[in-house]
Order: sequence, then structure tokens, then C-alpha cells
Amino acid sequence: MKTNHNLSNPFTNASVRQQKLSAAQTLNQSINGNNLFETNEKTLNGLYLNYLSSGMESLTTENLLWIETLAQKCPYLDGQAVFKARTLYAMLVGPKTNNDLQICNTVGIYKGSQSWYEQENASLFQRGNDQVGTLLVFPNPGLDFVTFKLTEPNLLLQSVRIYNMAGQQVLEDTQLNQSGIKRMDIKNLIQGLYTYLCVDSNGLVYTGKLIKY
Repeated sequence: MKTNHNLSNPFTNASVRQQKLSAAQTLNQSINGNNLFETNEKTLNGLYLNYLSSGMESLTTENLLWIETLAQKCPYLDGQAVFKARTLYAMLVGPKTNNDLQICNTVGIYKGSQSWYEQENASLFQRGNDQVGTLLVFPNPGLDFVTFKLTEPNLLLQSVRIYNMAGQQVLEDTQLNQSGIKRMDIKNLIQGLYTYLCVDSNGLVYTGKLIKY
């Protein structure tokens, strides 16, 4: 489901916002839900739209637990809704890292005869994989540019994706760099709250909030 990014814009006219919410809810109800991908997408969209309409009190403890559980699933088995769940969880509770290589490997997602984690990270087994990088995001809030920097010198940034509060991806940089630093141009983003999802060269996922002035 594609929801208009203005739903999460605090400066949107109230009546226009309600119209867009109603349209998004109608569109979400049209999802068939015939498979796991669609079911997860439809359920998560519904929870997010309820949150936009009625606030945090619209989400029960059971709802929050479901969102957290989906966020920890393998996206190759449970669909794009996994990434949306991570974005929503970061917005409601706070950032949390997820290692998709390990998560998917645990449930049997492999590349050939060698596990995905082993194949993508063969060099790690020679030096140990106990080093976990820390991601710095600055300036945050930002106006024109935001820098994403890993503090672990041996790690590179594989990708950076920025999502609005409707779960739509608005910016991405998926080119592996050689410095562990990515500088994103956010000048064209509207003012408001966003979330980021970054993946390092070990497959570790970093999520958090980003504010655009």
C-alpha cells in the first residue's frame, strides 16, 4: 500500500489529512491477504493508520508485541512489512539493531551449500565476529545534509535508506563505500520526522529516528 507522505506531516491541514487517512484505510482494506506477505502488510498498515488517526493509545500491548515480533523476522519469508515494522518500532519504542544474515540463516535461508551468513562474511570467521560497530548520525536534527558514520574502522556502510512515517522509502544510497561514511542530501525532504535503516558490511542493521528541519 502506498500512503501519502503528507499523512505524517504535522503541518498538513486537518481535513485534508483525514481525507487522506480515509483513502489510505480504504486502499488497505482492498489488500487480499491471501498470503503471508499480504497479511503482514495489511495488518501493519492498519496498526499504523490507527496510530496516525488516534495516537499511541490506539495500540494495545498485544499490537506492540506483534510489531516487535514481525520486526525480528526474516524479510525474505515475511515480506517488506518486516522493514516497515522496524521503522514503526523505532518510532514508537526506540532504535534496535537486527542482523538479517543471522535471522534468515536461523530459519533456513541459504545461498547454495553454504549458509548465507558464512558466504557473505567468510573473512569474519578468521578474525572473530565479536566486533560490533556503532553508528553516528549527525547533525540530527538536520537541514541540508546528514552524515552516517560507523565508528568501527573495519566496517563499511553497505546501504542507507530513509523512510517517512508512512513507511515509504524517500531516499537511499546502496553503493558500498570504502570509508564507513555516507553523506545524504535531505534538502528536498519536507520538515518532519523520519526513520533510517542502515546496513553495514557485516550485515548488521541499524535503525533510528531522523528529524528534518
